[in-house]
Amino acid sequence: MARSKPIVDDRKLRKEFLKKAQETLQETKKQLLREIRGRVKEETEGSKDEGRDTYDLASDERDREINFILNDREREKLLGIDEALQRGVRDAVLRHKRDGLPMVIYRDGKTVWVKPEDLSL
Repeated sequence: MARSKPIVDDRKLRKEFLKKAQETLQETKKQLLREIRGRVKEETEGSKDEGRDTYDLASDERDREINFILNDREREKLLGIDEALQRGVRDAVLRHKRDGLPMVIYRDGKTVWVKPEDLSL
């Protein structure tokens, strides 16, 4: 029986998926860092205490506490993103070593082919 569709290369699909996942994680990381910088900037440029009553000051303090909690959550997200990116690289290196395939890396400003036996984590 003849096949009507060519067989899809799993390696190519995996590579495309991992590249897209890496791009998404990097963009999420950049966005989180922009948001954190924006909040820090707003807080440092905040209003002065002159002419403000106790309720205004208490509200500002509450806002600072909320921002601290959000920054804590964002820090956890950033750590998670970094860990996911590191796992992706580690898994790719291990897969290349296992399959006996060389790997292309960027070293000292140049693109270099590394033999599987020379790959390290």
